[in-house]
Amino acid sequence: MSKSKKRFVSIVAVLFTLCTFLGFLSVSAKTVLKPKLTFVSKPKAEYKVGEKVAFQVKAPNYSGKVQYRVVLWNLSKKTQTELYPSMKKYGYYNVKSSPKGTSTFTVSFTLKEEGIYKISVLVKRANVKVSYDSYVVTNSFVVGPVKISDIGAVLSDGTTVSAQKSQNEVYTLDFSSLKSGVGIKTYITTDKDCTLSYVNYKFNLKANSKKLFGPEDFGKKDNPPAGVSIDTLRDIADKDGYVVDSITLTKGALVQKVNLKIKVK
Repeated sequence: MSKSKKRFVSIVAVLFTLCTFLGFLSVSAKTVLKPKLTFVSKPKAEYKVGEKVAFQVKAPNYSGKVQYRVVLWNLSKKTQTELYPSMKKYGYYNVKSSPKGTSTFTVSFTLKEEGIYKISVLVKRANVKVSYDSYVVTNSFVVGPVKISDIGAVLSDGTTVSAQKSQNEVYTLDFSSLKSGVGIKTYITTDKDCTLSYVNYKFNLKANSKKLFGPEDFGKKDNPPAGVSIDTLRDIADKDGYVVDSITLTKGALVQKVNLKIKVK
């Protein structure tokens, strides 16, 4: 065989080997299946102190064995707690349990402290050294929330108007039909002792006791004591005729924002 033919055969052989190797790598990469975590059920929005928090996850695409890590985030204190602290050397994964990914995994524990929380659940293939293959994070939920028993307004003619709570946790009042000159004072009743904050003002609220607010509580003169005029509210309303505001309720480390939406036009 001539040198040119030998060179040609060698080049073809090298190219064939290279293509075969690359093809093998491509096929191998495609066959690496990783567990994809999904929720089977989710936590509730609110829990009482001492009530059990429980929900379920699984990796329906992966029938092999997996291991889980669970992290509790206290958003009120900005701290995190591992559910398996004794498993630190394993990256906090519970290596004592390796269920199938397709099996339902239950996260269950009891919180004894008021606060706002989230939970992260991480999953990886059993005994594979990776940080995680996938994870899910719950929506935030409240433990031991301050409940608003009633919130609303008292008009200068003595009429009481209770706010309506919408599904997105906004309290709304409709004063659009009030005549000019009507005064308005607001009130709130909560089920626990807490502190109400508004701008730079703070007020201590007593459980199940209505607290009435007028201009005098915010350093304004109210003479006669009729409350904030509807005309003043209409002057500061947005283009849709609403005054949108918020207050904060605090009890210990628990901080809750309460949104208000008042229609004045």
